[in-house]
Amino acid sequence: MMSAKIAAQQGLKVLLVDFKKDLTKVRRSCCANLINEPNTHGEFITIEGENITFHRNDFNVRYTGGWIELDKNMRISPGGRFLNLQREVDPVAISFNKEVLLENLLEDTRKSGVEIRNSTLGVKVENIPEGVKVYLRSKGRDLELIARYAIAADGVNSRIVEGLGLNKERKLFGGFSVISYLMEDVKCPYPKAWMCFVGKGFVKGGKGQFYMDPKPPRDRKDPPQFELTCGCPIDTSPKESIDEFIQNGRFSSWFKKARIIDTRTAVLYFRAPIPDPVKGRVVIVGDASSFIEVYVQGALMYGYQGARAIIKEMKGEDGFPEYIKSWINSFEYNFPGAIEKATQAFGLHVLEDEELDYLFGLTEDDRISGYLNEFTDPDRVMGGILKHIERIRKERPALAKKIEEFEKVSIKEALQVE
Repeated sequence: MMSAKIAAQQGLKVLLVDFKKDLTKVRRSCCANLINEPNTHGEFITIEGENITFHRNDFNVRYTGGWIELDKNMRISPGGRFLNLQREVDPVAISFNKEVLLENLLEDTRKSGVEIRNSTLGVKVENIPEGVKVYLRSKGRDLELIARYAIAADGVNSRIVEGLGLNKERKLFGGFSVISYLMEDVKCPYPKAWMCFVGKGFVKGGKGQFYMDPKPPRDRKDPPQFELTCGCPIDTSPKESIDEFIQNGRFSSWFKKARIIDTRTAVLYFRAPIPDPVKGRVVIVGDASSFIEVYVQGALMYGYQGARAIIKEMKGEDGFPEYIKSWINSFEYNFPGAIEKATQAFGLHVLEDEELDYLFGLTEDDRISGYLNEFTDPDRVMGGILKHIERIRKERPALAKKIEEFEKVSIKEALQVE
């Protein structure tokens, strides 16, 4: 929608194709937080009034919903001990309502004159001398369209990227299944915290991880909501784990009166990013070219940049090289070692539950400065633990060795995938 809106505002004739019947309904699991740490994806974003502002790319996205400024990024061990990242002044992240954002964006896209075809699948795209040939499927009918350019924004498991043959050169690390429950009447003692429950004891079979954070309801008068998410390797069941967590887990008392108001799911595959997200006249934006995700703000930003790249190309300028350079220099998973470092922070659960209880018992009263950001969390989390390394060496020398050699944990070990 962001790409379509920007292109149409510059006078282009734009067709937006989406498989969903209702483009504003969120059915896939999505944490939906604005990552406000400066320089995330080379940007700095703020939210105020009815605008999300991208200060370096110099554009706004209208947003009329509520938001929650999160005050802690918490990691909780199976025994209920903590490692917390927090800030003195600004929030660690900003939780928002993604469906409201999509409603605002769809309204603005329509006002820009974009033609929209919902319930339509983008099957594949071919580069041809005149531009691109786009193959669509809608209500059992196959269609072919010719356009000058196409933007592929069909998500982490992109059919368009696969059809262009771009996955052949990308390393595949494994797959994850994800389920999220959006709930009311959760009695959580941390109403403004992002919570990550780390350890084998939280999940059936010892594989996977839980996250939970507060979500602003559509109507600001409605009761507070929390979203609980379980992600685990594709060969295990996240639903079994999430139901067990709610009914019988250490924190089941939080959910005694909770009501599930929506269920969201996802299946995703971890692939290395596409280094060159332009193939002929097809521009790839957002999660379709990434490792895991670009966050919601990255979808908006790269969607904006992708449309502007096409506009510049049509004027005879070097829009594509500029877009590729921005992608390589701003998306952190393109940086050497970034995937390994991020998965190692995620992979703290490779430690035994009692080891995590011990470590988080040491950090429980520490004030560790940090945001909610998968790119900077690793150094801050490990830094918080290493602050106590001398004591760990004395009391638990074998554990100290594990921590000091944690960088040797492979991506597949951290993700617990075969």
